Order: sequence, then structure tokens, then C-alpha cells
Amino acid sequence: MLAGEGDNAKRRRETHATEADALAAASAEWQRIQRGAATLSLRLARGRAELSPEQRARLSGFKVDINGTNWIITKVRHAVDGATGFTTELDLEREM
Repeated sequence: MLAGEGDNAKRRRETHATEADALAAASAEWQRIQRGAATLSLRLARGRAELSPEQRARLSGFKVDINGTNWIITKVRHAVDGATGFTTELDLEREM
């Protein structure tokens, strides 16, 4: 089963019980590959304790391409220190 198109295609070697299972696995793999194609890391000046991985995010105040993209938070790091107080760092991937 192939996931993707043209030069971006990837052959899946797993065996699946049904064609529907194989198509679902290929689709999930393609989405995973596409999502990782655009990534972004941010450090927020003020911490946001409510943010967690797998949440969707929309950004503003950046270039049009970044603002117009739907993002998924993949990693969140919260920190507290005497110099900067409570901050949050985010890793994001483009949502497919």
C-alpha cells in the first residue's frame, strides 16, 4: 500500500486484515508525514498553563503563511524562574 503521491509516496510494508484497514493506515501515515513538513517553536513571554499537546492553535502577528496555517501543539514546556517568571515554550506542527 502506498501513502502519499508522486515523489512523496511511501510504501507501507505492514499487512492489514482488510483493504479499509490498509487505506486507513496509509491515510494516517500520509497525514503524519505532511504534518511534520512545517514546524514552529515559540517561547511565550507569559506562561499559558492551559496549553497542552494535541491542542489546535491559530497564530497571529506573524507572516501571512504562518497566521493562515492551522497548527497542532506537539510539545509544551512550562518553566518558572526568578528572572522571567512563568513562561511556556511550544513546539507546533502544521495540521493536515
